[in-house]
Amino acid sequence: MIERETFVALIENSWQREAKEYLKALEASRISFTKLVSLGRSAEIPYTLFFAPVDVVEAQLKRRQEVLLRGVSKGTFSLNSRGTVLLADVELIVKDILRKQELLKGLDPALPDNAFVSALRRSRRTVKDDADWLIAQLGVDRSYLLRVKTKERAFEHLLDCLEEHNIFVSQSMRNYMPQAIPKRARFSGICIRDKKVPFLFVNNGEHRDSLEPAGRRFLTLALLTVCLARGKFKPVAYSDQSDDPIDNREYEIAEEMLMPAASVAGLGVSSLGDVKAHANTYCVTPSAFLMRARRLGLLDAATARDYMAILREDFRNRPKTQARQPKPVNALRKYNSAEYSRSLLKQMDAKRLPASEITRVLFQNRKSVSLNEYRATL
Repeated sequence: MIERETFVALIENSWQREAKEYLKALEASRISFTKLVSLGRSAEIPYTLFFAPVDVVEAQLKRRQEVLLRGVSKGTFSLNSRGTVLLADVELIVKDILRKQELLKGLDPALPDNAFVSALRRSRRTVKDDADWLIAQLGVDRSYLLRVKTKERAFEHLLDCLEEHNIFVSQSMRNYMPQAIPKRARFSGICIRDKKVPFLFVNNGEHRDSLEPAGRRFLTLALLTVCLARGKFKPVAYSDQSDDPIDNREYEIAEEMLMPAASVAGLGVSSLGDVKAHANTYCVTPSAFLMRARRLGLLDAATARDYMAILREDFRNRPKTQARQPKPVNALRKYNSAEYSRSLLKQMDAKRLPASEITRVLFQNRKSVSLNEYRATL
């Protein structure tokens, strides 16, 4: 016999709470010992804990949460009602990134503090000054962003600037992460705390019916960058389809980074076609540019709402864009972060890390992935 309360508490606080074995067990009020052990192993729960008193289980759950929340603040940093994410939805991903952080710090004790972590926490400067500081310090080329031909390249430029400053960017890649993100999880990314090895995790939206548009991911990455600089380590649930400008300091700084008021304020916005054209210029979604134009008074609230309604309908009716199946080395590079991968390979080349650890940490023990091929992608 095991206590139902204990069984439910352990699985409900893990990423396996939607597993078929768990749901069947709840319905039947029984589970075979073999399946119990298997379920526990998948959820990273020692099976003996299922037989422990409830107070012991509660203490273990509290301890586990404290360890996880060292990297991610409790709760959801939600800018509107787009949705929420539970810690269990990304538990194994957060654990994996926390392990990556600890590994690199252990290999390189002299690793300096990252200058961007919480750099703007106590800033009393204006939104423009904070945005300009980030752009200048990261080396973001605004003129390049204005002439780049695709929003994907704009995203990659910002990503490269971040990684050049040892801010590691991990992108969700289905089938190449420790866990699948459930469809109901509505979040855009997570800023994961560490003063030496900060990570930004960008959700590409592959767990839902279609990929997140590149323009939305671009603004999400900017928003996560601002959160890092302002010491906000929480999941970001971001939507660019709000009727009114988002009243949030982090969002306003991100908006100013990519769509500077000095540049946008002089633009003409007399039609939805203008909105879409300017959105392409600044490599964001039409909805994001519309909110920026609304904040700067380039069009009135009623017109903005009408345009937003049309954009929402267009978005709902857009062709579903499924990601192509990437080569394993490319998918792993995006999930691991290219710069983090380079850092570990340097440690391997310096004989401080065996090649078997590269296979475990970066390749998730995939023996079929070639180390030389992976290095070539970096």
